Amino acid sequence: MKGLNINKFFLKKENSALLDNLIDIFGDNVGVFDIEGNLISSKRPSGEIIYFPIKIGEETIGHVAGGPRAESLPPVISHFIEVRLVQRTLAEEILRKYKEHDLLYNIIDQTSLCPKTEEIAGFIIHELSRLIKFQYASIQIFDDRESVFKPLSSFGDASWVDTVKDDIGKINERVFE
Repeated sequence: MKGLNINKFFLKKENSALLDNLIDIFGDNVGVFDIEGNLISSKRPSGEIIYFPIKIGEETIGHVAGGPRAESLPPVISHFIEVRLVQRTLAEEILRKYKEHDLLYNIIDQTSLCPKTEEIAGFIIHELSRLIKFQYASIQIFDDRESVFKPLSSFGDASWVDTVKDDIGKINERVFE
């Protein structure tokens, strides 16, 4: 987890609450510090202090300071951080999939209600613009009679469209071939 900021991670209420509970279990003589030595936990250790690294993979992201009992705390903290990061990644993936499914559902729903191809194409571009950032987009259809691509719908600045219209047509023809 290159560049993981342990301070930022433990600013979240649910993460800091768990860290505080872990420190309570290990006693008053335990502290958790970021890589620069800033105190993250609510307790500063006293007496004989030994520093134990908190690692994610090979990267040291912080230290636990305390007596010999504190040696078992860094692996617990590391595991907790790794689990939270996996949970966040899975949540982001679920959200991305939800947005994709929502997009497809909306497109299918709209196509069943709308008989005009141009309106369906316009709706598809509008829905895609909610998920993807683009300056210009168009949906084109190949006209067999004239052997050219004709736009059904487009999105973007009209002056920009005029400057790239021929290029888009050429690209579409190459892809089509």
